[in-house]
Amino acid sequence: LAQTDALLICTQSDSPRALHATELANHARTLGARVEEIATVAQATNRAQTVAGPRGVVLVTGSFTTIAQVPRRENFGG
Repeated sequence: LAQTDALLICTQSDSPRALHATELANHARTLGARVEEIATVAQATNRAQTVAGPRGVVLVTGSFTTIAQVPRRENFGG
């Protein structure tokens, strides 16, 4: 990511076992990544879609708990 113009949006699921978004963001920053921290998975997904635009790509990674919290939309993913 540090060698691209990609934006890493860090968030965390509501699982008590989730890594804190701040911890992930701080680690990514030490590697030179462009990073934003956003409180919830839904808000992070919305921000990612805004940044990517209609022809951009959004990649969501994480646990099953994280993925389950991604809002479902007709236009999400094409």
